[in-house]
Amino acid sequence: MRATLVAVLAASILLAIPAGDALGSGKGEDLVCGDASFSPPPTFDPFTDIPYMVERIGEIMADPSGLFGPDSPWTNWYEEPTMVDQLAKLSVMRSILDRFNLWDMYLGWFPDADCPPEAATVRQIDGTCNYLPDSGGMRAMGAAGTRFGRNVPLYAGEAPDGSPVPNPAAYPDYENLLEPSPREVSRQLFTRDEFEPVPFLNMLAAAWVQFQVHDWFDHGENDMTNFFAIPLAEDDPFRREHGLEELRVPYTAADTSRKPSEAFLPPSHQNQVTQWWDASQIYGSD
Repeated sequence: MRATLVAVLAASILLAIPAGDALGSGKGEDLVCGDASFSPPPTFDPFTDIPYMVERIGEIMADPSGLFGPDSPWTNWYEEPTMVDQLAKLSVMRSILDRFNLWDMYLGWFPDADCPPEAATVRQIDGTCNYLPDSGGMRAMGAAGTRFGRNVPLYAGEAPDGSPVPNPAAYPDYENLLEPSPREVSRQLFTRDEFEPVPFLNMLAAAWVQFQVHDWFDHGENDMTNFFAIPLAEDDPFRREHGLEELRVPYTAADTSRKPSEAFLPPSHQNQVTQWWDASQIYGSD
């Protein structure tokens, strides 16, 4: 529910400002949203739209079957008639993903941090103390050096003695990891024989995506002592241009915080930057 309320609050902050003021002009009727169709900018009234959105969120959470279909496994939030209805569906989807699609990679412990008094009002550069619960030892949540979560559950149930049964799907299948060849998948998906324009994007979108991604995660320097050897197809241009017969891709750096009791867990990795949206790609994640 916390994620749902955060989404509602974000919508109210970002969209409650009159369009003219938000874009530096007092003439909202002269402004456009700026997409390829030059559609009018969205409007949002926190006094009427937020109560309605909260009501819709409750309705959707009571019966989430309407998030998909009706005869398709794909989400349909974009088919809602208004932006408020769309945000309500996206909020519920976010809550569902938080609850069922994020799995902790720490086993019975979590890193902690000492929070100075100023942490209540000042961001910490290493990402600690940005979440200050009354209890629970989560002060290091999102900090640099903490582990990435997983999208696959670690356990498949319980044994008769009550111990957890590891989920085979959470472990890498090294024997079949290169089938199909990741190089061939890349060639088939991304090779362009001619320029293919994307009319609804511009270069600002590419820059913004890079700005976001480099703020959220970084696996650090790769392990240059272990490599995946990916054979190249006979017609691969790397053979002709670089004289290569295979690509050697280094392993992702191993998690240095693993404890002996966690030896049975699948591979885990540490984030070298803060997981918060705090412009760490500019200010660092010391």
